[in-house]
Amino acid sequence: MNNDNVSKNFNLNEFKVSKDHPELASKIVFSPMDIMTIRVLALECLQPIRDSYGSIQILSGKRSSELNAAVGGAKDSDHLTANAADIVSLDSSLLAVMEWIVNKSGIPYRQVIYYPNEKFIHISCNIPSKAYKHEAFTSINGKYVGYNAAKK
Repeated sequence: MNNDNVSKNFNLNEFKVSKDHPELASKIVFSPMDIMTIRVLALECLQPIRDSYGSIQILSGKRSSELNAAVGGAKDSDHLTANAADIVSLDSSLLAVMEWIVNKSGIPYRQVIYYPNEKFIHISCNIPSKAYKHEAFTSINGKYVGYNAAKK
């Protein structure tokens, strides 16, 4: 693993991205804490998905306050502390990936949110500076519904 790799298949620069605001993402400078946090996110959450479902692409990783505001992110977004990523699957159905994460994977996610209309999954990992969570939601018309409840 070279210095830019945070797991077997993830590179640090993959977490410095924004489809709508690439100019803001390019300004992000990772702190040593960001790098350690991204490594945990990659190893515990993202690498297992890639190992099981092939290529996944990160649409949004670490965000600066400026980038988070530009994309309309929550004021306490996990992206601000580098422990979240928004992903798409390039080889598999997003719904299949979400089902696996929630019901079969054993991934120790903090939060996982399926955005069927926007066609991505948000996933974050627990870190010591934030309260522990293990919750899954589907975003339906801008409202978060418990993931398994949304299927009924």
